[in-house]
Amino acid sequence: MKLLSNPQVSIFLKSGFILFLILMLMIPNAFLHNMIYERQQLKENVIREVAQGWGESQTITGPILSIPFTKEINLEDGERKEVSSFLHVTPQNVSIDGDLVVTQKKRSIYEILLYKSEVKITGEISIPELSEKVVDLKETYVEKSILSLGIQDLKGIQESVNVVIEGQSIPMKTGKTISFLSPSSIESTIDIKTDQKTIRFSIDLKLKGCENFSVIPMADYTQVDVEADWGSPSFQGGILPDTSSISANHFSATWTATEYHRSVPPVWQGNINLGYRNNSLGVNLIQGVDQYQKNLRSAKYALLIIGLTFALFFFFEYAKDNQVHPIQYTLIGLALSLFYYLLLSISEHAGFDLAYLVSAGSVITLISFYTFSLLNSNLKSTLLLSAILSGLYIYIYILLKMEDYAFITGSIGLFVILSIIMYATRKINWYKLGSREADFPEE
Repeated sequence: MKLLSNPQVSIFLKSGFILFLILMLMIPNAFLHNMIYERQQLKENVIREVAQGWGESQTITGPILSIPFTKEINLEDGERKEVSSFLHVTPQNVSIDGDLVVTQKKRSIYEILLYKSEVKITGEISIPELSEKVVDLKETYVEKSILSLGIQDLKGIQESVNVVIEGQSIPMKTGKTISFLSPSSIESTIDIKTDQKTIRFSIDLKLKGCENFSVIPMADYTQVDVEADWGSPSFQGGILPDTSSISANHFSATWTATEYHRSVPPVWQGNINLGYRNNSLGVNLIQGVDQYQKNLRSAKYALLIIGLTFALFFFFEYAKDNQVHPIQYTLIGLALSLFYYLLLSISEHAGFDLAYLVSAGSVITLISFYTFSLLNSNLKSTLLLSAILSGLYIYIYILLKMEDYAFITGSIGLFVILSIIMYATRKINWYKLGSREADFPEE
């Protein structure tokens, strides 16, 4: 008991308890991380449910021309057998113009970005000489050639689709012939003349989708122009736009891709593994930085806020000779941890900025009233501690709003905080801390 009455031992035990409490308060912080991931997953599930009825993220692949033919092959027993196959031909050039009209649909507490698009696809395909491409060619059926266009989700097609070739409009139906082009496709049978060397095509699409619009270029030269009435695009895929223009409520972008960007030859026989996902180009429609990402970033600063707040109370406790019981430290720590749960729950309904203001204001007010009692109704000290705590939350908020400069700002901020602590405690006699002989700087 005599040992425990020693001020140095008492301070050592109190410091150890505070460190232990900080570590224990990281447990609810870990639960918070899991909760944020669960809420993110719930949002993704809601988006998928809406997309199933509207139209999922759309990816346009192609088009390609498939020319049926027959040829003879040698069997193991020396016999020859006639087999049927397709010669697939990619276009020389393709131009895709997409105009997206974006709408926000609210489902429960979530907002999902949907779009309606008008897409015009034009291009030109050169007809190869099949006898030069196919060994042991027996018969060609160019009059039964198939033009196929891959579309990620056919539910998004709003109207019947026709392909216009040499002034003739030909309906495009659900694709059943070419299975490797995309998860789903549309196709038309094209009557190509025997002596025809080139076909020019034009396809108009009215396509609905959700959050993402992408293109898989298959031509020797592809140009894609996309514009939308939305000011927060995120350009995705293995090919970034050559030019882009972004304003508050609109963006436009232009991509170009050559034969070097695709992973298929210009002409091939039979099925093929396209392996084209890294060669895609497109845009994600986003709502700024997702609130769950902000909550996750905010939760990463929990150790900093709790640690600095406890340090403040520790110094105020011995500077003002007001003993703070471990249970009181625990209650303050729980209030600090509750901030992140308030922030997450309120931000789902009111947005992150307002949620941060309400949550931080509530926690600071709660701790301030509690501190007023702990410091024996010392208003000056309570206001000082509240101001420091408010400044800390403002500092964290600034870090959350910054992206490119968050790391350097955080590093400089921590250096400044450490400098202030070192300056404020420079006259403390740590060997005599806890006794009347401790030398604290005057207010």
